[in-house]
Amino acid sequence: MSRISGGIDGVEVHFDDGSLVGDAGLSLAGTVMDRLGLEAMVDEVVRPPSSGRGSGAKALSVVASMLVGGSFIDDADRLRSGSTAQVLPVEVSAPSTLGTWLRSFTFGHLRQFDRAQELALGRAWSVGAAPGSPSKRAGGSVTRPGAAQPRAPQDR
Repeated sequence: MSRISGGIDGVEVHFDDGSLVGDAGLSLAGTVMDRLGLEAMVDEVVRPPSSGRGSGAKALSVVASMLVGGSFIDDADRLRSGSTAQVLPVEVSAPSTLGTWLRSFTFGHLRQFDRAQELALGRAWSVGAAPGSPSKRAGGSVTRPGAAQPRAPQDR
């Protein structure tokens, strides 16, 4: 085992490639968020008292932060580094913006989030993600709810 000269405090890590994505697994979550139209749906259903950009981008920023292990509001800043923005369908809000947004809610706003969660599950289930649904074939595509669905071939 080799020793690090000067101990762990002497280690510096540099990433010189701007296209690196530390949490590439977010591409799947970002695709689901986009295909289900979650940002617009949350914007429509969740109405905080504060003004500014809609709740959809902020809510999905918090969700994405939690998906990569964020436990605190400041952890959302991790999503603003490298090319992570290219795999998410929303512009990630700054942690200070998210904190202000979250503090603006009252208990009554929880019902709005409940409704948003209900609609999100309904959309996911409508495209085949419901428990007990037959799995999608490899290579199949999922379209946004409400969009024209391809017709299944007729048995002869």
